[in-house]
Amino acid sequence: MSEKLIIVPTAQLLPVYGIDYCDSRRRILEADGTFPRRVFLSQKKYGYVKAEIEAYLAKRIAMRDSAEARAKAAERSAFGAAISARRVNPGRPRKDGKPKKHSGAHRKAG
Repeated sequence: MSEKLIIVPTAQLLPVYGIDYCDSRRRILEADGTFPRRVFLSQKKYGYVKAEIEAYLAKRIAMRDSAEARAKAAERSAFGAAISARRVNPGRPRKDGKPKKHSGAHRKAG
């Protein structure tokens, strides 16, 4: 190994990297393989390899950026579809099935 291996203690995950996972959540993510695996420094103390944490965050940023791009494309297509399919809301039909008639109350008399 030519590069220096730096271990980030768990107490530094939030203030330095903004990772606010509790211990049980980190264990679940580690088991899934989505979060870097811990490195035990003693029986009860552990940390994470700095390069792996930074790679994890870079992957999350890439996922965010691609999700934002997909959401914007979907929003544009949904907006276009909504404009082309725009129609007047006919309201609820009458019990006898005939269309509603305007009461004429909104018109001025005379």
